[in-house]
Amino acid sequence: MNKHFWTFTGLIALICSSFALVQGQGHLTYTGILMFTLLSLFVPLVIRRMARFEFAVGFTMNMWYHVYAWAWWNLFFFMGTGGVLQLAIPTDNVLAIGALWFVVYVAVVVLIELTALLLTAFFGRERKHDLIDTTLDLSMYTLPVPLLLTGNVLYVDMYSNPMMAMYLSQTMAKMLQLCAYALIFLTMMSTVFYLFPRNGADKFPRLVRIFVTALMWLAINGHMLYGYIPPMMLDWIFVAVPVFRANPLVYVTPAIFEVAVIFISVVLGYYVEKSIIQYKSKGI
Repeated sequence: MNKHFWTFTGLIALICSSFALVQGQGHLTYTGILMFTLLSLFVPLVIRRMARFEFAVGFTMNMWYHVYAWAWWNLFFFMGTGGVLQLAIPTDNVLAIGALWFVVYVAVVVLIELTALLLTAFFGRERKHDLIDTTLDLSMYTLPVPLLLTGNVLYVDMYSNPMMAMYLSQTMAKMLQLCAYALIFLTMMSTVFYLFPRNGADKFPRLVRIFVTALMWLAINGHMLYGYIPPMMLDWIFVAVPVFRANPLVYVTPAIFEVAVIFISVVLGYYVEKSIIQYKSKGI
């Protein structure tokens, strides 16, 4: 991270925020958000390719991670019923309203590019511990997008407004179902592609490891969703994940749980693969 990065980020923030505010005439509108999301995706990609601008290439950042971070933060701020669209500004001053949304837009751009930079460093790190590194990599690939969208849904305060709860109940259920499908799809795809045998790895033990890892993840999550849970544990779950109460824990606790589930699944798959390799090496 250096002055080139901040120059790059500042220019993008200025371009994206200005055009979005002009489109929205100083307010946060759907057309303004649409323009912002498109610009915040493509403007960095275009500027990054302009090698004649020293600030655009004076730092290391993988632009695939820019796209991933773009999905993270636009989902968090602008998607779901818990996003900034629900904010009410207690003023009629157009300049004050425009200034606030300008700050929001700039914050989103800064978070996108800073996250992309950190992801580049994170995935480019030296890997020393197979179990921990695999867990961390799979968690970063699979969890942020579906859990951010899930958090936006679960964050909505429906207990203080029964009428809104009745009106949004079906929509909420469909969105949560979509989030669950997205989480399953991303986890299965990431597990397959990340663990797929390469660099001379024995194919059969590795494919068994992939199958066991994915099956264990599905089994634990499936039991939590559809299996029997003792009432005492159920009470604890509702304390740890206070759904529909405008509590930020809905973004944190599910992520911690899913990281733990991925770790358990990775450990089991790893030792199953290791046992098969040892069994084959003995020639039994």
